[in-house]
Amino acid sequence: MAGLSVDLHSGSLDDLISGYRLEEYPPMISPAFGKGSIADIPGYLKSSLGLSPKRTLPDMISGTREDVDHMVFFLLDGFGHSTIKYLLDNYNASNTGSFLDKSDYKPVTSVFPSTTSTATVTFQTDLYPIEHGIIGYISYLSELGTMGNMITLDPLGMPGRSLLDGGWSVPAIDESGTIYHEFSANRIEPHLYLPNAIKNSGMTRITGRGSILNPYYTLSQMMTKLRRNIQDSRRKSFHYCYISSVDTLSHKVGPYTEDTAMEIESIFHHINEQFINKVSPEGKIGIAMTADHGHTVIPHENVKDSRDDDVLSGMLRTPVAGDFRAPILRIREGMIDKAFDHLEKHYGDNFMIKTGGDTLKQGLYGIGTVAPENSDRFGDIVMFPRKNVGMFDSALGTLDFKLRGFDLIGMHGGLSEEEMIVPFITRTLNSKK
Repeated sequence: MAGLSVDLHSGSLDDLISGYRLEEYPPMISPAFGKGSIADIPGYLKSSLGLSPKRTLPDMISGTREDVDHMVFFLLDGFGHSTIKYLLDNYNASNTGSFLDKSDYKPVTSVFPSTTSTATVTFQTDLYPIEHGIIGYISYLSELGTMGNMITLDPLGMPGRSLLDGGWSVPAIDESGTIYHEFSANRIEPHLYLPNAIKNSGMTRITGRGSILNPYYTLSQMMTKLRRNIQDSRRKSFHYCYISSVDTLSHKVGPYTEDTAMEIESIFHHINEQFINKVSPEGKIGIAMTADHGHTVIPHENVKDSRDDDVLSGMLRTPVAGDFRAPILRIREGMIDKAFDHLEKHYGDNFMIKTGGDTLKQGLYGIGTVAPENSDRFGDIVMFPRKNVGMFDSALGTLDFKLRGFDLIGMHGGLSEEEMIVPFITRTLNSKK
C-alpha cells in the first residue's frame, strides 16, 4: 500500500466504521440510514447533477460533491471494504492504487439484508427497503401464496414464468418511479449498463424502467459504450454501470483469493485505460463507486439446514426465506413465543434472535411505513448470525433443485463488518478539451 493517498488502515476510517456498530452487539454493523449508507448515495448522484435529493445528505456523503455535467456510477457487486484491503495488502495492485490515489474514499454501510436484490432496488428507486419491500434473495409473497426469487422475479420451481407477466408488481415503484424517470424528466440522459445475460431479467424489468439500456458482453465493450455515450451527449447525462464479476468469484472461489483480487485489479485497469485516459467530454465528469455488499467466508459445516430441527420445522408456516446469512422465519399462528424461546435456547449462541416487529421498530430496514402489500415480507422472526454461521431450508429444494444444498464459499446478507462495510469512492474529471 506504499504511496497510496488513501490508507485503508487509517484510524479515521476505523472511527467511521466504529460509529456504525450495533449498540446492543458491537461486532455487528447497523445500516446507517441518513448517516452513511448506500441508501444515501442516490441523493448524492441526483444533487451532483443539479437535482434536489429526496432526503438530507449526511456530511460524509456530501463532502466531496461537485456540480458535474455527467455522472458515472459504478456498482461493483460484492466489492467490500475488506476485499479491497486484502487486494492492496497482498498484491501489486497498481491500477487500483493509481485510481484510489486520485479519489476520495469513505466506508459506508450496506442495507439489511446485505444482499443484491434489496440493495439494487434501493439504488435505482431511492426507496428504503421498508418502503419497496424487496427483502432478501428468496421472499414469501403472501399475496400470491408462493416463494419467489427476488432477482429473477420467478416463482420458485417455475423458471422463466415471470411474476411480472402474471400481473404482479411492486406498487411503491409503480407509484414513485425509478431514478431514471426523475433524470429523464429533468432532461438528463439516463443510461443503464448491464451484462447482456441479465438485460431482460425480472429485476431489470422493474428497476431499469425509464433508462436507456446498454447491454454489454465484456467489460471492454461496456467502457467503450460508456465513453462514446458521454462524448456524444449534448446535455447532462447519468450512467449506472453494473459489474457482477467480483461477486461471482467471491461466491464460487472466495473473496480473499488471488482470483478475486486480480479481477478487481483488472476492472480498475479497464476503468483507467479505456475510460479515464480516453474520454474527452464537453464539461465535467463525476465518478462515484460503491458496492451492494461485501463477503464473508463460512465453513460449509457451519451452515445448518432448518429441516434437521424437527421442532422448528413443525412451527414454520412457510419454508425459511431471506438469505443464508439473514434467515426470515414465518411461524404458525399462536406459536411465535414458543418458537422464539426454542431459537434462543438452541441457536442463541450463534444467532441474535429478533421478532420481525422489533427489526422494523429498530429501523434495520430504514425509516418509513410498511405498505399493506408488504406486511408479511419481514417475517415473524429474523435470525442475525453472531459468528461465521448460516442457515438454509432444504425444503426449498423441492421447488428449485439449486436450493437443495449449499455450495458457496463467499456469503453475504448478514450484519458482519465484512458483509456490511463497502467503499464509497468519488472522483471528478475535468474536460480535456
